[in-house]
Amino acid sequence: MVIKSQPERLYSLDALRGFDMFWIMGGEYIFKGLATLTGWPLLLWWAEQLDHVEWHGFRFYDMIFPLFLFIAGISFPYSLASRTARQESRASLYRHVISRGFILVLLGILYNNAVSFDLAHLRYGSVLGRIGLAWMFAALIAMNTGIRTRIAWFWGLLVGYWLLLYFFPIHHFGAADIFSRQGNLASYLDRLLLPGRLHIGDHDPEGILSTMPAISTALLGMFAGEFLRSTWRNLSLRQKGLAMILAGSGLAAIGQIWNLFFPINKNLWSSSFVCYAGGLSLILFSVFLPDHRRLELPPMVLLFCCHRGQSDHHLSDGKDRPVQVHRKLLLRMDPIPFSRSLDPLFKRPGNDRRGLGSSLSPL
Repeated sequence: MVIKSQPERLYSLDALRGFDMFWIMGGEYIFKGLATLTGWPLLLWWAEQLDHVEWHGFRFYDMIFPLFLFIAGISFPYSLASRTARQESRASLYRHVISRGFILVLLGILYNNAVSFDLAHLRYGSVLGRIGLAWMFAALIAMNTGIRTRIAWFWGLLVGYWLLLYFFPIHHFGAADIFSRQGNLASYLDRLLLPGRLHIGDHDPEGILSTMPAISTALLGMFAGEFLRSTWRNLSLRQKGLAMILAGSGLAAIGQIWNLFFPINKNLWSSSFVCYAGGLSLILFSVFLPDHRRLELPPMVLLFCCHRGQSDHHLSDGKDRPVQVHRKLLLRMDPIPFSRSLDPLFKRPGNDRRGLGSSLSPL
């Protein structure tokens, strides 16, 4: 696959990021309020979609986190190409990727626990930690393999995770469902190996083993970013968008079929969940692509949401959300060094090298 060498700004990615940030900022409360006020069936149905399912199943709100990681993956091929064009050494690239990954893990621990030295009761798993580790391992795979090997990694991680949970159930807790909170291997390993406290008592949604399939979510975003940068068959942007819609539809269908054997489950980050949420993410990104060269009102609003999401000062619903980390933790410390650590995840492709951290720095 031939890759374009010239930098190119993806306004569509900015708009998609704004869409995701709108919900992370608390956009669901607008629609829940409207549903309460009007009682309209459509709004009541949509309000229900704006809550996570308790265990097995899928609602719209379960897609927000994997979409966030997918977007981070899209940006990486552009960031890597930019750094390679500046002739950065291989060692520098590795330091850049690994340090950013572990900085996000540390920031996630700080956000979960504030400044606490009660090591036995800290929560070590976090949303930022999941983003940092999944993105880091996916980036290392992307830097060291060709496209066919990366595809093998993508499916190998998903199938391997499924087989581990299927062939090593935890029956001695009396759970009949091998994918239940008490009966699945991922939760058991977190209870056994993860220090401190788990997020929901006997399970942590950002645990150790479930990082495996999350790497595939980040890889999927990198596939999309590399495909957009490529000159394969000289496809136009619209043709690439249609190709991603087809690929996304196929991946979502695989997720639904896999759901019959391995339930779609965000808490487990199940393989079927990766395929279904990843397929929807591809389709959604494709919808934004026509606005790549000419932004009209809706994408402009989403771009505004993206920037406001990076600087909003009114988020306090107490949920473990990345935007709150950016405001509450980063801005109360020295914002410039900490926020710059997030740049590789949210770097805008092309000449504009400002990332999320740069938008936070003045605040």
